[in-house]
Amino acid sequence: MNPYRYRVSLRLRHPDADLSRFGQTLGLGCFSTRIAGEPRLTPKGHPLPGTYRESTLAADLTPGPAARDSGEQRLEDFLAERLRAWSAQADALRELRDAGGSAECFIGVFLDANSGMTLDPALLARAGELGIALALDLYPPDRPDRDPV
Repeated sequence: MNPYRYRVSLRLRHPDADLSRFGQTLGLGCFSTRIAGEPRLTPKGHPLPGTYRESTLAADLTPGPAARDSGEQRLEDFLAERLRAWSAQADALRELRDAGGSAECFIGVFLDANSGMTLDPALLARAGELGIALALDLYPPDRPDRDPV
């Protein structure tokens, strides 16, 4: 039983390329893209001042509520599966990096209690081989005994 929930998204960045083909190549069902130089918009499509400074792609890999431990997959296993699946697209990820882009799995871990996990060397090596950074954000449990800042 995991004392945490998690959300994982894939984020691609590039100085100016349209990244939508990478989303399709990586088999991402639903993703959003922004292209450098295009006018900025709110999530509802209303104009904002300025233009996007870089191109981005974001895809939520864990849609719906944050994954829960009740029979759900451990984060370590989820990441290992995704990295194995993307191994077939290693050339596309290398092309992105060689063209000045980057890829990261953004991982939000929502803790219910003090806990830990181990990302084993094989998982980290696979992420490294694919050029995918693992960015972790840890969110502690709400503490009713603590005064809000």
